Amino acid sequence: MKVWEVMEEAHIRMYPDDLVVYARSLFRKYGLRCIPIVNDLIENICLGFITRKEVLAATSRKSNIKVKDVMRDRPLLLPDMELAEAVKIMRQHNVHACPVVDTLQHKKLIGILTLRNIIRILRKAGYKPLAITVNEVMTRKDIPIAYPTDRVNIIWKRFLFEGENAIIITARKQSLIPIGIVTPFDFIKSGRWHFRRESETGTRSIARVKVVMTRGVMVAYPNSPIDFVADVIAENDFTLVPVVNESGKVIGYLTQFDVVRAYLEGRKPKRIRLPPVPIIIPEKPEEKIVYMTERARLLTVLLPRKAPVKPIGLLASNIMRAEIPAVEYKLNLEHARNYMLRSKSNYLLVLDEKGRIKGYITSGNIITVIAEKGPLWKRRTYDKTFIEEVMGTDIPEVDPSTPIEEIAAIMYSRKCPIVIVGSRESPQGYITKDDVVYAAKDLLGKELTVENVIYPAGLGIAHPHHTLSHAIKRMQAYYLDALAVYDGAKIHGVLSENRLPFIALEDNVKGVKSRRLLWVRRLVKGGRKLARYIKITPLLVEDAMVRVFETVKLTDTLDVVIELFKKYNIDGIPVVDEEGRIIGIICKNDILRELARRVKVAMKKIEGEEAKIHV
Repeated sequence: MKVWEVMEEAHIRMYPDDLVVYARSLFRKYGLRCIPIVNDLIENICLGFITRKEVLAATSRKSNIKVKDVMRDRPLLLPDMELAEAVKIMRQHNVHACPVVDTLQHKKLIGILTLRNIIRILRKAGYKPLAITVNEVMTRKDIPIAYPTDRVNIIWKRFLFEGENAIIITARKQSLIPIGIVTPFDFIKSGRWHFRRESETGTRSIARVKVVMTRGVMVAYPNSPIDFVADVIAENDFTLVPVVNESGKVIGYLTQFDVVRAYLEGRKPKRIRLPPVPIIIPEKPEEKIVYMTERARLLTVLLPRKAPVKPIGLLASNIMRAEIPAVEYKLNLEHARNYMLRSKSNYLLVLDEKGRIKGYITSGNIITVIAEKGPLWKRRTYDKTFIEEVMGTDIPEVDPSTPIEEIAAIMYSRKCPIVIVGSRESPQGYITKDDVVYAAKDLLGKELTVENVIYPAGLGIAHPHHTLSHAIKRMQAYYLDALAVYDGAKIHGVLSENRLPFIALEDNVKGVKSRRLLWVRRLVKGGRKLARYIKITPLLVEDAMVRVFETVKLTDTLDVVIELFKKYNIDGIPVVDEEGRIIGIICKNDILRELARRVKVAMKKIEGEEAKIHV
């Protein structure tokens, strides 16, 4: 395999006179391994490159050090090099990424080669490792170890001058049990290596490693399969994975170089092959998410009804509303959220510069962003997300004579909570999911009970200590707009889609709300306490739920449920059996699904879409 088959495009480039502190912002924002330095964007001649380690040369936020003062001018790779040769050169220079140029004479930049991408491409291409277990390629000598109380300037020297790429953090010398890891990227993210080495006055207090390091670390065993560890390293771009024995003590470590060697060269000399042990990650039943097809979701209920299907008799013209609040597509998501609060609407149209309908945004779009941000989601990230990036663009158009059942089928199959009555150019009105559900109250509510429309037991339940990200992914997997929050003993409330983006997770005094664990000590005897370390943990379901303790039973009719939706302004109500045991939740999407089941056209559309996918 050649270098050109694995290299990536160099999207980010810098110039020699750019400041290193600017490079730090690029590394932090994009998670890069290296940034090529070019003379200009036209000639695109590669003068060298800068890695995460070189960024650490600037020890003050006001540093005047320029990129040209710290950049590397080698190695530079060629596209026709064999992959094994390129990796050997990278190992000699101890870099995880470097530029690829057309020739060593012209040095025109054409891409970047990273160890992470090599591993990903080898796995994707179906290459089998020549070394099967971690023991065959792991590094045993000179294990990089440090302790939480070490000063960051000591670790800084090891990164910058001793060639360390990552350091394992253990609690004590005697135990050698890893509790975390620290890399140059941790320094870049935290900024706590800025101990003002460049200033005349210096600083009185230098941070400790425990405020910089990543707490918790994935470990491997000598008999762990290489292919499993390779997938984890490639997915998360881990620099180093500690290898531990049965007692949990560090006996070595596995680097990206070791993983690539396992695929290209095989085992190291005098290493034995241990029988690989399959890696099984246990998953609690209540946390397991099983993704369903749209047909399965449409047909799956706790108890199918046996009553004949009767049309409700409502048309689009009977339930449409005259207008929906609108925003411009160039604004950020925080603006949309605030406008939803002011207009008391969960639905917004998105307009272009000329006032034409470009798409829509709902509370569902916003919580999708929350899930994508991961468990450490913070409200302030909205400032960096624009409406155009997350809005929906597929708005169905229906005639005024369209039955409500067909409208529900369109919303359910296309996952769009808004339809236009008429056309985008000349709309006569608009219909939202809430309009459909509330309109069905009097006509459908007396006919069906909760058990005719609710999902099977357990699918709509989340534990209070589940991460918010996990709960949102569960809602998306089962097409639910609410979850019952239950800890195994009592119901704590409801996680509701229409309320989730507006929960007060931020205030004017303390800023972003997150769970913080503080380690406090006195700087001087008798002095006031100052926090020396703050750890931010993921936001949990209980941080964002609505405390609703009212429930419904399986025998309650849907009109009772819909009335509770209005009363508490939520998208779901917990369901219990006759003995008070939690079964799940009934939500607006369940009622929408029931209406969609009444239309044969919906089934044909869904079956046709699935047939195309399978073909």
